[in-house]
Amino acid sequence: MMKFNKKQSGFSLLEVLVSVVILSIGLLGMAGIQLKGLSSNNSANLRTQATLLANDLAERMHANPRAASNPDGAAANTNYVNIDFNAVDCTADPDPYCSNTSDGPADSCTVTEMAVFDRTLWMCGLSQYDGVFDTLPAGAAANVSCTDSTAGDGDACSPGSAVQINITWPSISEKDADGNPITKIVSMITVP
Repeated sequence: MMKFNKKQSGFSLLEVLVSVVILSIGLLGMAGIQLKGLSSNNSANLRTQATLLANDLAERMHANPRAASNPDGAAANTNYVNIDFNAVDCTADPDPYCSNTSDGPADSCTVTEMAVFDRTLWMCGLSQYDGVFDTLPAGAAANVSCTDSTAGDGDACSPGSAVQINITWPSISEKDADGNPITKIVSMITVP
């Protein structure tokens, strides 16, 4: 009688189980990478929005340079710099309304009224335009300061002085060792 050696063919249940575990670990790793990518994408989006907002205010200052500098020799220029942006009233449109609307032309505005309109629009947003409060997460803040180019002349922010725009916001995805959100900042220096 002949003896046949039977060769094992196919996979045993144990080999299938090991393959499934290895595949599961790989899929979990890919899911983790995807989540990290989404988090980084959100962080990059917020930084882009803050940069666009800082650039928008710089352009508004360039369009209204008399209000951005302090030609009257006041102790503090509150048109664009050294103002408390958290005290800006977002409950009502600024008066006068210094921009054209579908209802008619813009009101006639002084340089100071235009600066008040600009900072309200910049912080609060109006109609289709989103401001700092609508674009960035809760806890966002803005600070605009001036480095006077001619100290001692009586002007807090003389024409030709550098103006620094800082926008901060708490990171949604990045935490410090204590679990608190890390504060992100965009800083821009311009000479209006």
